[in-house]
Amino acid sequence: MGGALPIITTAGALGELSALVSALEPEEALSLDTEFERVRTYHPILALLQLSCRGHDYLVDPLAVDIAPLLEALLATRATVLLFSGGEDLDVLCHEAQLRLGRRDLPGRLLDVQLLMGFAGAPYGRGLAFAAEDALGITMEKSETRSDWMQRPLSAAQLSYAAEDTRHLERIFYHYLEKAGPVRLPFFHGLMEEWRAAALKVPDPAKAYLQIPGAGRLAQLPLTRLAFLAARRLGFAMGHDVAPNRVIQAAALCPAAISTPGSAKECAEVGMRWGALREFGEVILPWMGEMAGLEEDPALRRAYDFSSHDRQLKAGAADLRRRLAAACAELGLPQEPWCSRSVIHNYYWSLEYGEEPLLLRGFRRPVAERLGLC
Repeated sequence: MGGALPIITTAGALGELSALVSALEPEEALSLDTEFERVRTYHPILALLQLSCRGHDYLVDPLAVDIAPLLEALLATRATVLLFSGGEDLDVLCHEAQLRLGRRDLPGRLLDVQLLMGFAGAPYGRGLAFAAEDALGITMEKSETRSDWMQRPLSAAQLSYAAEDTRHLERIFYHYLEKAGPVRLPFFHGLMEEWRAAALKVPDPAKAYLQIPGAGRLAQLPLTRLAFLAARRLGFAMGHDVAPNRVIQAAALCPAAISTPGSAKECAEVGMRWGALREFGEVILPWMGEMAGLEEDPALRRAYDFSSHDRQLKAGAADLRRRLAAACAELGLPQEPWCSRSVIHNYYWSLEYGEEPLLLRGFRRPVAERLGLC
């Protein structure tokens, strides 16, 4: 593979790269990674874009050049776009497409090599350094993982590290693709379709309470309050581009819904940070007042994790997870897409409200059929 090119900072060089991406054929692959900052903001701030294709590496500085032409090329490419542990990269791409092109969009053919590893018999969730060593016998340098990617100029070590994140990915992909084999690959592609569709969805503040840890144990009145507070928190975070936990920490939401604090001191007592109260108190305290005056909403659905707080359902969930894990092992499939907490919670929540659970549809259904669940 070729060495990393100098970082692209001009419209001319970006145009050449965009033309290359547009010319890629369906049988080709393009490896992609991003470096970004997301500490204080709701949306990620893209700091560097890395691509590798046709034996060359490309580093693009989005702080120096408008990357809209490259984004258009990436969204329209006929090639397969390879990522590694790419969930946050998808958030970055969706936001950049919305910001620069006016639409939330992603490339049509996305594959995550880390997820593929699980379908090829490798340990699920292992990092890129492990994959490079396992597939290619290459030792990768990871010393710049926590670098400040917003600084300029970027150091030579940062640029080398960034280029290496995509340089070997195509070869790693083909190694695990062969090991996965034709029987397991349809399951993997099904997971990728679900993964892409989920990334394109815009979070709905009205449904934010459903995912708050511990919400499933609340009675209907505090759950009503939680739904209000979680919606206000997420709506404010999205509208003002501030990280939700900078406003109210997630761990403080349920205690606040139960006790309805009426002062900054009482808010701090349920786990809200004084720094957040000083910065956002003029917003938070009125929320507390509105929340305290709410009446119970009997039609409000329970939170996703309610089955974890029901003794009978919790025992059933543990048994279901064991059966699913055994079925996955028999088929040579990774357990996580079938046995994760979110999938199990979805199963019981969907049955509660007459909806079709994830376990009973799409790529997961054959395993569910094996257990007689459908």
